[in-house]
Amino acid sequence: MARKTFILTVCLLCASAAARALSPVEYGVSAGAGWRNMGMDGTRAGIYSLSADPRMGFFCGIASRITLPWFHIQTEINYVAARYRLTAAPPPGQGAASASTVRMGFVEAPVLLGYKVGFIRLQAGPVFNLMAETSVSAPRSVSAGQSPPAHMVMCRMPAVGYAAGIAADISNVSFTLRYGGQFAEPVQTVGIGGERGVNVKTAMRAWSLGVGIYF
Repeated sequence: MARKTFILTVCLLCASAAARALSPVEYGVSAGAGWRNMGMDGTRAGIYSLSADPRMGFFCGIASRITLPWFHIQTEINYVAARYRLTAAPPPGQGAASASTVRMGFVEAPVLLGYKVGFIRLQAGPVFNLMAETSVSAPRSVSAGQSPPAHMVMCRMPAVGYAAGIAADISNVSFTLRYGGQFAEPVQTVGIGGERGVNVKTAMRAWSLGVGIYF
């Protein structure tokens, strides 16, 4: 009985692997870390000079992949959490610089065209920005003993960006390195110290490292 059960299990595993190999459609889940450069250095909000230092964020999502004779199409829906340190510096003698952490959440939908060489996949395509939200931590003064001004940030993303990258497949696990950006510059409305918000264009660029499992 044990022998028959073992043989049946092996046959089922082989049949599952064969079906997966023959099927043109795969589904998967993925997650990883990312860094998003705002390209804000040197811009101004009122009297304040702004700078932004990227911090590590993360992403997670679902994906589908359709394999055709010469290429494949990979679609994804990802939630992306990005953050950066915003520093606002006034002119000399007009107060102290202050810093806050800006957290941004995106829902992105990449549609990537890919070509596979051995176990390496080359991929590129548009990324549709479905939603963006922003929150700001309480600012702190860079100089001790001074009260920092309030920070206000809102982000408006363009409808379409782009992404390009490389993936390495090991069995049903895929490791990815990807670079992305926007065709139009995202606009962030920044207000410091209760001043009226100023629209600041940012050259947002992103790198990400991820791992996905496909079924």
